[in-house]
Amino acid sequence: MERPRELYGTIDQTIDGSESLIGTIGAEYKAPITERLILGAGVEAVIANDT
Repeated sequence: MERPRELYGTIDQTIDGSESLIGTIGAEYKAPITERLILGAGVEAVIANDT
């Protein structure tokens, strides 16, 4: 496994209809327990405006 930790973020805007912005931020951690088992955990938050 190359990277046990990962941080990410995205921003999306709708094209047709409303002009909403939706953002997602998160973090993940993966740890090898055995050669065939990987344990992972993560958190994620979604943020949107009111349009």
